[in-house]
Amino acid sequence: MKMKVVKKTETYTIFHRNDNRYAVKDLAKNYINGTEKTRILIEEGLVNAVLPQEKVEATSDAEQTEGEQIVDSDDAVSDNSSAIEEQSEVPVEEPAPKEDGTGSDESTD
Repeated sequence: MKMKVVKKTETYTIFHRNDNRYAVKDLAKNYINGTEKTRILIEEGLVNAVLPQEKVEATSDAEQTEGEQIVDSDDAVSDNSSAIEEQSEVPVEEPAPKEDGTGSDESTD
C-alpha cells in the first residue's frame, strides 16, 4: 500500500493512505492506534472528532446524589415479584355479545 507523508514531527509521522484514512507511526516505526491516534489527528486538524471522556471514578456512598439509592438484591426481587402479582390480579373485561337481530347462530333454537 502506497502512503504519502502528511506531517513528520519529532515523535511521530502521519501518513495519508490510498483509502483516504490516516496512519500514524512513532519513532520506532510502530503504528499508533486508538485514542492516542485520534488525539494526534485532531491536534493536527486532519479529522473532526470528539475524544471519549475519561472514566469517572466510582463515587463513595456519602457522595451519592439524592436520586441514587442503594438497593439490596433481596429487596429488589421481592418488590418486583409483588408488582408482577398485582398486574396478574387485574380482571379483564370482555365486550358483551352484540344483539342486533340479524339472526346469528347463537340466538336460533
